[in-house]
Amino acid sequence: DRASGIIFQSEFGKKVVESHYGYCEVPQTVILNGAPLAAKSVSDFLEARRGREKKTIVCSARWRPHKRLKAMIEAVRRLRRHIDCELIVLGEVEDLPESDGFIKFIGSVSPEGLFYYLDKADIFLHLSWLDTCPNSVVEAISHRLPVVCSNRGGTAEIVRATNGGCVAECDEDIDFSGLVDLYDPPMPDLDEVVLSIESVLMNYERVVQNIDLSPIDIELTARRYVGFSKEVLEWRGCRLQGR
Repeated sequence: DRASGIIFQSEFGKKVVESHYGYCEVPQTVILNGAPLAAKSVSDFLEARRGREKKTIVCSARWRPHKRLKAMIEAVRRLRRHIDCELIVLGEVEDLPESDGFIKFIGSVSPEGLFYYLDKADIFLHLSWLDTCPNSVVEAISHRLPVVCSNRGGTAEIVRATNGGCVAECDEDIDFSGLVDLYDPPMPDLDEVVLSIESVLMNYERVVQNIDLSPIDIELTARRYVGFSKEVLEWRGCRLQGR
């Protein structure tokens, strides 16, 4: 109510806020989060990942129940029936699950360490339930790492805006008129997740080449914030002058 303008990180975030608090009569916009773009060329990324028999899937988060790490582990376990692959988990994990030898739990990493794993991986898997605009996904795409994500939440908007991977139709629609228990998420349809990963891997070079980094370029994101701030100031000035 006190805001002169509102910036939402995704259309999903806007929908959630308005479903609980109603529409606010001030200037509004949606601006995805941004990240610095990796300096490497498309061919550099493809060359680094080309020809490896074992595929590397990486995931990164501050791990809480709605991030659904167990679902990602199970998805990769099923994928391994057809494709030789490993899962690298970045971020501290409490109560480490059984790895079956195909999971590497790395723990917390520096930004440089994060970029190292993003550059060496083939897929970034993000099945978090109802994220608004996860920076981990933005950072992955900024390194031209294809993302496979859930169809619920704002993550799908990032992937679709950038052609940054594949949105798995693995979760049912959610009613936002009431409260949602994030810490008791449903299990996604893991068969859909596996199919989406396989689709990206089968068309890998085309997917990487078609990624559009402009929607998440931190330079353009900053300009959008400045531009919207100017709009808000102009709107507020007109209001104060009674126009």
